Formats: sequence, structure tokens, C-alpha cells
Amino acid sequence: MTRRRLTLLASAGVLLLAGVVAVQAYPIPPVPLWGLVAKADLIVVAEVVEVAERDADEDDWNSAVARLEVIDALKGETGASIEVPFPAGLMCPAPPHYEPGERVLAFLSRDDGGWRTVALSYGTLYPDDEALEDFRLLIDRAIDLQTDEKAAERAPIDWLVRAAALPGTRWHGLYELAPWGDRIRSFYDRGDRRGRLGELRPRHAELLAESILRHAVDDPTLPQMLVVLAHHDDPRIDALAAGVVEVGLRVDSEADPGEEQVPWWLRDVLGHTLLRYDVGEQDLGTTDALFEEIESASLDRLRQIWADAKAELDLGEIEPVELDAVPYRPVGGRTPS
Repeated sequence: MTRRRLTLLASAGVLLLAGVVAVQAYPIPPVPLWGLVAKADLIVVAEVVEVAERDADEDDWNSAVARLEVIDALKGETGASIEVPFPAGLMCPAPPHYEPGERVLAFLSRDDGGWRTVALSYGTLYPDDEALEDFRLLIDRAIDLQTDEKAAERAPIDWLVRAAALPGTRWHGLYELAPWGDRIRSFYDRGDRRGRLGELRPRHAELLAESILRHAVDDPTLPQMLVVLAHHDDPRIDALAAGVVEVGLRVDSEADPGEEQVPWWLRDVLGHTLLRYDVGEQDLGTTDALFEEIESASLDRLRQIWADAKAELDLGEIEPVELDAVPYRPVGGRTPS
């Protein structure tokens, strides 16, 4: 990896918090897959057959009930059909989401003889067929590893890396490794989220590098992966990041000014790409001028930052990288699309 000091902006670390947080709020501490499995008494793949209003008294916030036809139980046992009351109208924190006609991966715990959704919005996921197989593998392994309460508290590093390496569960592993890499959700994290990067070994980084090179998806897990691989010396990752920025900044500058022309995560990719060509060790716990500049920059300014960097670093012709365009189903209670 070429490492030279960029003079166009101050040297940078990682921005933990920024004004963009308000754009897409997740007002609940994040609960990745390891915690979901540990907290759940029942994990099901099910079809959401119906969501109906529910008569509830003033002490019960569950305004709706989802009827689920169970396709498969990944943890625990249940009948072919179950009902799950949930607070459908809750605005904050984000409630579980049950979409009629969709297949849901639901994490449930016992509640007064019935069921409730674990971790509110984080307890209902909508993976496609390929991603569901990733979840099955990781859930099965987590159940085997969580043999007692103490074991359930902390995911083994090998399990986290495996989760981060599989496209379907990538966020769930990356968040545990470096929560600040997802600066939107980590804003709401009130737990001890110092991350686990100190436990990574070269073989872990190599596995993650191969994963992102094989399957770089058009979603916010890309900057998360660049955070985790910040000190992994691999010219292919440099080229991937640079190529993503090259394509991403070609958006239409005449688009509706009321719409975001460049997604926040692409701004982060630009910042982390510049860091990969910077010198010296980076303190991943600090905010600094580079990300602050990128966060507030116009599209024209972003293009100028990138052009200046390419010229100063003598990067030459950048080969564009088209990301895998897949339907992104965000973690944390968003409607599947």
C-alpha cells in the first residue's frame, strides 16, 4: 500500500458522530445477531400471514398482533402457527416490523405464556434466500457456542469474523468488531462498544479482505469493512475503494437538490479511501477535519477533494468498480423492499 501524507486536508481518524445521524434514526441500542440468538427462546423463519389490530388495555402497549405460519424453527420448538403481539404504532424506539405476505426471520422470547419480539426493531429481519442460508449457519453455530449464560455474553472472535465475511450477516459481525464504523447506529449505543479489533489476527483480515473483494455490496457495510481493514495492507482493497469512489461521484449533479446526491456511506468510503493512502497510525477513536469536511461538502467539493487526492498521490487512471446492486434491507425495523 502506498502511504503518503495528504496535504489537501488534515490527517484523519474516524468520525464517530455527525449531523447525518438525524437522517436515519435507530433510537434503540443495536443488537447484532449474537445477542439476538442469546436473548431468543424461539427463532423462526415464518410467513407473516396477517397483522391485525388488537384490543389492549392502558398497561399494554401492544396495539397489533402478527399471525405467523412457521416454515422452520431454528431455535426452540413451536406449533405451525403462532401469534406475536407487538407495538405497531410505536414511534420511538423503533418497533418490530411484520409485513403481511413476507417471509420474516423473527427472534422471540416468552412473555406471559405468549411471545414477544426480542430487541424490538432488531428482532425482525427479512433476508433473501441466499442471506437466509448465511443466517442459518451462524445461528446454528451460535446456539452450539452459547452453552451457558457466561458463554452467551461475548461472541468468540472467530464467529464474529465468520459473520462479517458472509454477505448476509456482514453487518452483524462488523458492528461487533468496530461499532464506530456504523456511525448512525452506534450513536444510539449506550453499551460498552470499544470493539474487538485488537483480537483480529492476520488470517482474520485476509478472510475479510477476500470476502469484500468477492462480494462488495451497494450498502453501508462497505465503509464498515474499510474501518476493520484499515491497517490491512492489500493493494486490491485500495483499488476497490478507489474504484467505488470513482463511480459513486459520477452521479447527476443536476438531480433534485432536495434529494441526497451522494449517500452518507459513500462519503465515508471516500474518507476511508484517503486514509488508506495516508501515513502513520490512525487513532480510530477520534473525530477530525477530514471527515468533517467530507460530511458537509457539496458534490462539486467532493469531486475536487478526490481529484486533488488522485493528482497528489499520482494514482493515474482509476479503474471503476461497480458494486453489486442488491435490494438493501437495513438492519433495525425498516420495511422490506
